[in-house]
Amino acid sequence: MPGLLTRSALATLIVGLLVYAVLPYIYPHYKLLPDLDPRAPSNTVLVPGELHDTGPEVNDSKFGESFARFFELGEGEETNEPVIEEQSSEETPELSDESEDSGESLNSTDVGYASLGAKLIVLSNAKAQKAGALCLNGLPPGYYYRPGWGLGARSWIVFLRGGEGCTTEKECYLRSKTSLGSVHKSRKWRRLGGIMSGDKQRNPEFHNWNGVSLIYCDGFSFAGDRLSPMVYNGTEMYSRGRRVLDAIFTDLLRSGMAGAERVILFGHSAGGLGALLNSDRLRRLLPPGVDFKLLVISFLQPKFPQGSYARGVKKLLQNMATIHNISGTLPSDCVKNYPSKEHACLLPSILIPLQSVDAFYVNSVYDRWSMGNLLRIRCEPNRCRKSKTRNKLQGWSAAFAEQVPSMLKPNDGVFVANCVTHMIALDDRTWFSTKVGGKTIAEAFGDWYFGRGYNHTHLDCFSLDCYPNPTCA
Repeated sequence: MPGLLTRSALATLIVGLLVYAVLPYIYPHYKLLPDLDPRAPSNTVLVPGELHDTGPEVNDSKFGESFARFFELGEGEETNEPVIEEQSSEETPELSDESEDSGESLNSTDVGYASLGAKLIVLSNAKAQKAGALCLNGLPPGYYYRPGWGLGARSWIVFLRGGEGCTTEKECYLRSKTSLGSVHKSRKWRRLGGIMSGDKQRNPEFHNWNGVSLIYCDGFSFAGDRLSPMVYNGTEMYSRGRRVLDAIFTDLLRSGMAGAERVILFGHSAGGLGALLNSDRLRRLLPPGVDFKLLVISFLQPKFPQGSYARGVKKLLQNMATIHNISGTLPSDCVKNYPSKEHACLLPSILIPLQSVDAFYVNSVYDRWSMGNLLRIRCEPNRCRKSKTRNKLQGWSAAFAEQVPSMLKPNDGVFVANCVTHMIALDDRTWFSTKVGGKTIAEAFGDWYFGRGYNHTHLDCFSLDCYPNPTCA
């Protein structure tokens, strides 16, 4: 009997392995869309351009180590939470040939395809080399695409992911080995969430739009345009973010965007900076008459405090502007105003007022990245006990409340919640649930975008006494 049980168990194991091997060929999406597997965790968070991670993580925060080293983070009580909160990169299997751009046109009428997820499209070597559009590691860039359908077939949302940037050749070298410097390890499919959610009930106005999520692999906010490569440890790295963005937009125009009626350029953090820096040029690439607007997440900040601390931050920005050669991507008016300090054009207080494209901004008052990297505070705002730390927090929130609204143009909209997260509005939980004045982010943005109502300034109570907003995820 024991021998029989052993043989039975072995037979069951063999049958299971055969089914697992054959199933993807019968139902391809079973393997390509792991988050649709009924065995997947029920609390999966859907992020624009992201699947929940089932593999080992690479902490993006280490690529901001220059910031972390400068701000020794010695002030404020410590918590167990990370100081720098950014999207995690992924270690994933190599791409197969089917992921490469083979020149096929994208089918934006396939509702079944669109409802399943976004497919990875990698530019061919020929297209990438012709445009000079390369990731840090010198290979072609790529993006995820989910076709629109129905009334949304001629409307597009293009997402630029965040993930900081590299400030030295060594950092760029390390970054080039990860999914923040290459398309090489990207998943073949991703499920889109938040404003790009395909859920018609929760997202009735945008669920059927074309969804595009660019892979952030250039090193600095899709802004660099360095002709000669950086070299570190015998390895060449390319900062060609501007060309990457232009090449992907050109590819999208050939695949259906040329007939677009509406386009939303959506950026988070470093991607938000990229959206602001590139918006005027990208608008000129689009057909005349296209309704083109921006959605910018987690980029708002009041002016830097004065002193050696502020000078150190600006020095790091200057290094990044220089190493990536971003002069041609900066607004020309800003460059004229700051001829010897072009890096100043990267500061929200200077860049935002110069925008000619209407934008909607979403932010937390106590943004996690700003708390750790700009204020050197690592305690939760309502748990900071030192009077000096609390005074610094109160000064930050007061400056935020006073300065941020004055940065915006008359047609801009804004939603600022008294939360601590850097990831606000990126997933279904925050996009559809976080409220200010009784409106969710989704409702506030929809009202602004479609011109409903007159008040599109949604500012939470900024005081520590109000922290946290009870709807913060």
